[in-house]
Amino acid sequence: MKNYLQEQPKARERKNKNRAIGNVIMERYNIQIDKAMMSDIVGEILNYDRVWRKILEDYPDLRGSDYGHKDKLEEETINTLRTL
Repeated sequence: MKNYLQEQPKARERKNKNRAIGNVIMERYNIQIDKAMMSDIVGEILNYDRVWRKILEDYPDLRGSDYGHKDKLEEETINTLRTL
């Protein structure tokens, strides 16, 4: 993602975030789809993620068994994202 942002200055604008993420995903997984549609899909995914997090914050009984391992999971995710 860092390389993409360095190579594509327009992607640095917040208004272009969904499209930029979509472009990276399309390239990484060799997906052929209309870029506007991919941008909409990314936006919807990000919205669902926010809703999911809010629900789990408001209803702790719905949390999975891995919630006690946040620090370890964050570290693994950060390491994985650094390789992208």
